[in-house]
Amino acid sequence: MIPVTILLMLTISYLYALLVSPLLSEQLLVRHPARQRSSRIAVLGSRVGSLAVRHGGSIMALAVALLALAAFGSRFLEKDFFPTTDRNQLVIDIEYPEGTPIQRTTGFVNLLAAELRRFAAVENTFSFSGNSGPRFYYNLNENPGAPHRGRVVVETTAPEQLEPILDWVREQTHERWAEVQVVAHRLQQGPPSPAPVEIRLIGQDRQALGRAAEQITQLLRDIPGTDFVRHDLGTGIPSLRFEIDDVLADRRGLSRAQVAESLATQSQGIVLGSYRAGDDPIPIRLRSPQGSHFSPDQLLAVNAYAAGGAAIPVMDSARAELEWQPAVIRHWDLEPAVMVFSEVGEGATYATVFDALSQRLSGIELPPGVRIDAGGFQESSGEANSAIYQVLPIGVILLLFFLLLQFNSFRRVFIVLMTVPLAATGVVPGLLLSGYPFGFMALLGVIALVGIVVNNAIVLIDVVDANMEHGMQRAQAVIRAVERRARPILLTTATTVAGLLPLTLTDSTLWPPMAWSIISGLLASTVLTLGVVPALCNWLLQPRPRPAD
Repeated sequence: MIPVTILLMLTISYLYALLVSPLLSEQLLVRHPARQRSSRIAVLGSRVGSLAVRHGGSIMALAVALLALAAFGSRFLEKDFFPTTDRNQLVIDIEYPEGTPIQRTTGFVNLLAAELRRFAAVENTFSFSGNSGPRFYYNLNENPGAPHRGRVVVETTAPEQLEPILDWVREQTHERWAEVQVVAHRLQQGPPSPAPVEIRLIGQDRQALGRAAEQITQLLRDIPGTDFVRHDLGTGIPSLRFEIDDVLADRRGLSRAQVAESLATQSQGIVLGSYRAGDDPIPIRLRSPQGSHFSPDQLLAVNAYAAGGAAIPVMDSARAELEWQPAVIRHWDLEPAVMVFSEVGEGATYATVFDALSQRLSGIELPPGVRIDAGGFQESSGEANSAIYQVLPIGVILLLFFLLLQFNSFRRVFIVLMTVPLAATGVVPGLLLSGYPFGFMALLGVIALVGIVVNNAIVLIDVVDANMEHGMQRAQAVIRAVERRARPILLTTATTVAGLLPLTLTDSTLWPPMAWSIISGLLASTVLTLGVVPALCNWLLQPRPRPAD
């Protein structure tokens, strides 16, 4: 919606400038005698134009040096996707091993909420067991409802009070709550994601996936900046696996199907038919009175019935082994997968964590058949940036089309495009000094900046051409153009900066990176444009041939 809003506003303002501004100027502006003395800005513009004409090479060398310095400084610029929010809410997810009764989950979330209310900065706590509660924020991740899951939401008096509570939860998790998985995180901007850092392990061998998950989990825990590292494999559930001896079963007149049917009848039951009530059929299931709630000894004492009706103990022809099986088998692209997650601590970003993990992955060997894939913000940012870069050529083509339509000259289009990289000399130091990382919003600011910075060059070139058409020499035409256009260029920059300053002063964490990238890039490009564009015009432009009478 942001691009659509900007397009509508620009279109309306253009129509207003053509239709309304001339009418208001005729009615409100008063004619004054011409002033003999030039304004200070005009004098400054004349000096800058003269400097660009006489020392164009030095100005271009300075611009190239500043670009190189900005490229070097970008190495120290942190990368991020979206920042955390400025809301005063903390979300704490709780997960017990599968099979935990909901009464235990309820008791823990109530105990945790009661202990959190002891903090003076805590205003409210909301606890939920068996589910994640309402989705009160647009990208809040919701976990599937289950008796072993719960959530506690904490509201504090100010967002700054969340960090001490995070530290307390982190400390208690290691000291008191080893039997339960506790994950505390602040609300995040951007698309929903289970965690900022997500590593996807894919393979057919479940045991190999489990070993790989433990390896990656330990690697992440050793990386500075990671927090609440975990994987979704879980502890699993105990299962009885029966190995049937076909030879012994055949001697007793039993088949595998008969043994499996007897075991199913005593546990989960077998479907005998269905009863149609309304539109949906209701299955009719035959099982023992205990159902799935029985001891292993009872299951081991189950009898199977041969063709003649004789009751034969299942264990006479089978062997039972107790083993742990995953309660949930997750898949990614139809293949078994295990996800490893990590939150990001204070002062770190997903990019720094992922870069450190990539370096450490080269030093380990994953189990055979297991491959690794990136999820979380790494995947989301790649998809978002890819979506922008796919349509970016359309914008570039339209820009070139309108520039060629305006000037009908490749040289003039080249001069205009040379102002675009000048914005980088301001974007990098602007983000470094303001302390914001280069993320998706800053990228949007840079893209918007391209359409802003070319305006100054277009105005200057147009005035230079007009001066040369009136018979001025090229150098004099350039100097006069800078002198005449310095005031509107500086005023346009000042009004744009003034309009964006409130976004830098807001408590919101979403808009300041975009605002600072536009402000700093616009200031730097404006100053350099007043020197670089006149120098290029003095070198490259020739008077246009006058049309024949």
